[in-house]
Amino acid sequence: MSLPWAPTCFLVCDAATLRKHVISHIVILMAVFSFSRRLSAEFVEYSDLLQSHPDNGLRLLALGDPYQSFHREPPLVLDPNFLDYYGGLGYLNVEFNARGDNTYHGSSAQYVAALRNASVCGSEGDVWDGNGRLYRANSWIRHPHAKLEAWRDEAESFGVRHYSRLASAVHRVSFMYFHFMTEVIPKVAKYAPFLAADPELKLLTYGSNFEQAWLRRLGIRDSQLVTFNPLYAYQADELLLTNPVNISRTPREDLLKALSIMGLPPPLPSNQRTSLVYVSRRLASDRTQTNEDSLLDALRHEATSHGLQLVVHEGSPDMGTDAVIDMFRRARVVMGPNGAGLAHMMFAAPATILIELMFINNTGMDLWHLTAALNQSYYMVPLPRSYWLDPGSDVPIEQAVSTLRWALGVQGGVRPACPRGSGPSSAFNEGSCSACPPGTFSTGYDAQCLECSPGWVAERKGSGYCRVCPSSTYANGSVYCVACPSGTLAAMPGSTRPDECLDPDTLAQVKQRWLPEQRVAAKVSAYYQAVTRHRQHNQSFDELPKALQNRVLSELDACSGGYPSSSYGCNIAPQSAQETTQLPSTPEVPWADLQSQSKASFLTIPIMIAVIGGVIGLLVLLATIGVFYRRGRLSSQVAPDRSAPARTGSADTESGQPVPATFFEAARRDLGSSEPAASEGQPAAGNGPPAGPARPSKLPPLPEANYRRAIGS
Repeated sequence: MSLPWAPTCFLVCDAATLRKHVISHIVILMAVFSFSRRLSAEFVEYSDLLQSHPDNGLRLLALGDPYQSFHREPPLVLDPNFLDYYGGLGYLNVEFNARGDNTYHGSSAQYVAALRNASVCGSEGDVWDGNGRLYRANSWIRHPHAKLEAWRDEAESFGVRHYSRLASAVHRVSFMYFHFMTEVIPKVAKYAPFLAADPELKLLTYGSNFEQAWLRRLGIRDSQLVTFNPLYAYQADELLLTNPVNISRTPREDLLKALSIMGLPPPLPSNQRTSLVYVSRRLASDRTQTNEDSLLDALRHEATSHGLQLVVHEGSPDMGTDAVIDMFRRARVVMGPNGAGLAHMMFAAPATILIELMFINNTGMDLWHLTAALNQSYYMVPLPRSYWLDPGSDVPIEQAVSTLRWALGVQGGVRPACPRGSGPSSAFNEGSCSACPPGTFSTGYDAQCLECSPGWVAERKGSGYCRVCPSSTYANGSVYCVACPSGTLAAMPGSTRPDECLDPDTLAQVKQRWLPEQRVAAKVSAYYQAVTRHRQHNQSFDELPKALQNRVLSELDACSGGYPSSSYGCNIAPQSAQETTQLPSTPEVPWADLQSQSKASFLTIPIMIAVIGGVIGLLVLLATIGVFYRRGRLSSQVAPDRSAPARTGSADTESGQPVPATFFEAARRDLGSSEPAASEGQPAAGNGPPAGPARPSKLPPLPEANYRRAIGS
């Protein structure tokens, strides 16, 4: 027979039964609290280090002013409805909200802090102190805490390199040129006074071949640079850290500080900024423009008509930093496809125009934020039939040139020759304008009505822009979008043929090819690149052993924003973390995040404690009242029921049972021993200057067999 629920039981139950009910409800509530606490600890949340009250192992070396918020104007596009309609396509809706507030919200303050006895582990640059507390290096990616612990243990088992004093500038994608320029350089600028004052202080970076020249401009000595290899752990007696990176969203203050430390001359006046700089991706493997030569011919003609000179920047590695800075200082307009070379907008003057040729499948709004932070103007020419890893796509030349005319006209305060949607009606009748026919458009700054590009249409007479045909249709000419057959969709907007309308299965296969695992891993995973260097085999991702593939993909799970998922998924820790690593008994100390992500989890625990405490108190009160009521006197005391036999705990699987082999162990075996593993304190060949003397790790030891034995080295 089931027992009554405790709130009613206090009127009808005897003392022993009532006591059991109270205890059982307390146990249930504590279990719920424990489960909720585990969920809140599963993922690392980000809060302000200045408010997290870390222990005495961390001290502030510098504290600046709070970061300020600033407004980011919507991207300027010929079609004013484009961002509103396609804002949910790709990643436009993640970073730019067509219907909402696009203010960049600053918070907290700039700081540099020093942490005693800490290590940098894993390709995301996470910092761990000697007590196992975690300080995240970026505030973008969220992984289960246990997964991050597993990566730390893996790096530590491979080898620990010790330094006396070290400043870390490593984060998830800081080896990529755009992110180095716009995120690492501002970060290093905050370390620069300490590096200048102490030649023995080392700077930890990925050591890409383009880094040295730019770091010298910040006053960093070559002898201070340490190359980070994500296979190893980097331990320091004192580790300097600063605000975590909000990837592609660097605060305005950090950008301006970096530019000031570089000692750049003041911006040129507008009459000396006479270049139209086109940033080409001709030397890249993706996002190249298949009709770039035709585009450059059109731009050269248009630039001349505005008194500008077309300058093409191809990203040659032989180009020095002075030449790059001078090129962009002299630009009035910069145009190019989304790519690393546009990071040089850092050196362009305020009010410089950027016209970005933007793929809209898997879109990132990096340059939109950068130009807003630098008080520059951002225009977008959408490339709807393209994606991030697209090997090549066509630019709608008419729209690119029309956007250039529009941007220069607006900046110069020039009145358009004709109203929007119309063009000059006759060369012999100056000032006379006629509405553009269907299939054509004009901004009013155009010398004539322009034909819509393939995949774009203008249904009505007098259109000021063409609109792209949505993915439920295809363009049959330049006037109408035709609906796809029932049950089919095009993979991309702007399709031009009926055979591009696909059934759901084929459509899914096509979209999956946009982010092939091998190319994504090769492009964004520093761990994958380190593994291929260590193995000394020119192997593709598909040729790697399955364990290594899974290890790489564990960094690229779907929770990091649209990348392929490993078999462990985004919410599941790697096997080694689940089976051999316990979650910390006390909350980790999160790294400061000035663009603080979710604060909800930090409110959850105090609220739950208060609620559970209140419920427990209520149950105890009800139990007491029930006892008093049953016995008919307020002074009665309930004696505990001692008749029940004591229960003994059952044996648990942790007592002497072998830990199952983990996929990390298998991955380590698959790394092979073609290159001898480095001793502690010594770098592998080709990985930067020698480290300090060997020193054992101060991090918690691995609960598994040593990985060196597993790979036989």
